[in-house]
Amino acid sequence: MKRSSRLRRRAEPEPEQEAKQEQEISTKVETKAEETALPNGDVESDYETTAVKWDDYIDRTILNQLNKLPPIALDFVPLQELIQSWYYQYSVMWFHNVCTGYWTLGFTTGKPWWTEITFDERIMLLDYNAGWSLENDSLDLVQSEDPNGGSTDQDEEGHILNLFKSILLRLIRSLEQDKTVSLKHWDEIVKYHIFNSKLNKSLLWYTEDINSKFADLNILKQFEIIFHVIKLVERKNIGFRNYLQNHLDSFQFPEIWENDATSLVVLPTGKIIRKQVSVKPESNGLNIPIKLQNCVLVEETEATIDVIHLDYSDEIDAYLNDVKIDYETLAHDYRSFVEYLQTIDDIDFQEFFQGLIEYHAEAEVYGRKLYANRLKQQSMQALMVRRKRSSRIVARDEGHQKKETETKWYDKLDRREQFLRHRNRILTRRTKKLKDYLWSLLWEKFDKDFRQERLKRKNMDDTIDIDGEQFLQEVDSYVLGYGRSFKQWIIPVDESAYSYKDVETLELPADVCITQQDLDSLSKFGIPTNNYQVDSQDWYLDCKSGKHGINDFKKVKDQKIVCCEKSHIWELWEEQDPSVIAILSHGHDHMLTPRELGGVTMYDENLRRRSSRRDESVNGKASYIENRPTERKPFDVMEPFISSRCLHEMESELRQNFAADVKLIRTNERKKAEEKEKRRRIKEEKKRQLELTKSPSTASPSTTPNQPPVTSSTSPTTQQTPDQHKPQPASWQIQQASQ
Repeated sequence: MKRSSRLRRRAEPEPEQEAKQEQEISTKVETKAEETALPNGDVESDYETTAVKWDDYIDRTILNQLNKLPPIALDFVPLQELIQSWYYQYSVMWFHNVCTGYWTLGFTTGKPWWTEITFDERIMLLDYNAGWSLENDSLDLVQSEDPNGGSTDQDEEGHILNLFKSILLRLIRSLEQDKTVSLKHWDEIVKYHIFNSKLNKSLLWYTEDINSKFADLNILKQFEIIFHVIKLVERKNIGFRNYLQNHLDSFQFPEIWENDATSLVVLPTGKIIRKQVSVKPESNGLNIPIKLQNCVLVEETEATIDVIHLDYSDEIDAYLNDVKIDYETLAHDYRSFVEYLQTIDDIDFQEFFQGLIEYHAEAEVYGRKLYANRLKQQSMQALMVRRKRSSRIVARDEGHQKKETETKWYDKLDRREQFLRHRNRILTRRTKKLKDYLWSLLWEKFDKDFRQERLKRKNMDDTIDIDGEQFLQEVDSYVLGYGRSFKQWIIPVDESAYSYKDVETLELPADVCITQQDLDSLSKFGIPTNNYQVDSQDWYLDCKSGKHGINDFKKVKDQKIVCCEKSHIWELWEEQDPSVIAILSHGHDHMLTPRELGGVTMYDENLRRRSSRRDESVNGKASYIENRPTERKPFDVMEPFISSRCLHEMESELRQNFAADVKLIRTNERKKAEEKEKRRRIKEEKKRQLELTKSPSTASPSTTPNQPPVTSSTSPTTQQTPDQHKPQPASWQIQQASQ
């Protein structure tokens, strides 16, 4: 164990002062022993010394605090079976190392894993006996009514939390690694994880019994389940693994061996556990398996290298199953720890435990201070209820409430804004992809009609220039106005079959909707609300079959419906045109299912269970729409659903711009053709000029002195015209002249 940084070095007193202090301490110890005498005559004293003078190893300040602070009023007599349970002792040790407390604040660097929980074993057991329930997530301590007629309900500030229930909630969230998990799902989550783990065999009585509830079990079985949940957290939770890596020394405890098979382990708060390792009687003896480093064999040859993995898992499991470890609790708190020290005669054991007394004494003082603060807090709450609250306290409480209300309000606005931005961003990308796809379909229809019409007119008149500008304009105009395929809509819609067009709803989840209750709460504290309006939570149903209504659950009961993300109107899935689903599935390798498009099945019983989670307003009226399908949308939505009406509007918009786009494309094609023809003419001109440059007829009649005369093979009387000039005979004549 690492020594505490708060270990104090006691100054050497003078002989006279030392004698005087010893006399005062002995007087206090005798007085304390008389006050804590038990009914049967035994003395309940943590300070009586016989074999070990334990007070010599404790700082004077700690000793005085032990004398002043009252012990925690917890009777361990009914809990003897629990004390001897290794599941319970391991769980308490684990909570000491992960929660805020003496052993994490004084012996470790950094903050504890569960910083929001301040742990003490006896306070946890007191809260357990006070009563708790898994039906809700309220962590307030259940307190009885005051005998004087007052009520001990806590004020809005300084709530006293049930420590045992706080630990259960934090533990289940660490197992599921989800901060939104509720305590009401404890049995479902824990049974699922234990059933799918290697710990299933030891808890079959819990996992296989549907009617077995954690809250109905006795405390021994409850801590057995808690122990196995802790083991699952140690294996699965990445946060704990990182914490363990940084605080490994906190999980290593002082240990002294009595013999080769028996040792004593000292856990936090003065717990002494005897650990005895033995061989099970039914075992045939310990067969030690091969070392793990020898489980991989490598055989090398000139040509190959063979790696052989030996499977010794069965032998290792058999070895572990033959080993039996028994745990016996010799001391469970500070008092029993000191009592056990007085029974030790071995000098080595005395020196080992004497070095640990101060730490456990400081931990005892820390726990008593927590308990004293809790008693003080409870008395202050009872006093606050009985007396009339002053205007200053009321103003302070209202200020806190106003600040809390503002914080919740702005958090809600931020979540609402993030939701709308995310949805609009996804919808914009989806709309662009669908428009591009519809645009390509329109061009396919136009090209098909254009080719047919051009071929038809060419067959009627062979002299027509099919590439002429006037001809193309006539064909384009005819196809745009009368093309058989082009005039047929890709998504035909009968608008007269629908009842709603523009609805006043944004289809927001209930947790981000601005409600009248929110505005009233803001107005109560003088926060301006003029720029905000209540969000409508109505949902509209409008189908081409004639079914329509507002918040009409009966018309779609036990049926699947989908919501258009553009119009925010729900429609029956069974009435969707397959061609519309095919268009929405473009870009995927399969046809999208209703769940992938956000479909909801309107089951009454499921919705009634979900609606029970919603809060209610101050007047008792629900601030939500019952059976609202918006709250039932699945989480694995791949693409936002766009209804046929919105797709028809997209197609209509594209058709309005299609003629202008065709005209623009024809103009660009004409310009490209003209530029191509111009480049062709320039190229031919350059070629002709090059040929004329190489021709001898274009040369000057005067010759240079060194130039040989050029004779003609033609008759002198024959005049050669430019058209009859050929460059090849001329080159041949030059060769003869050079001879």
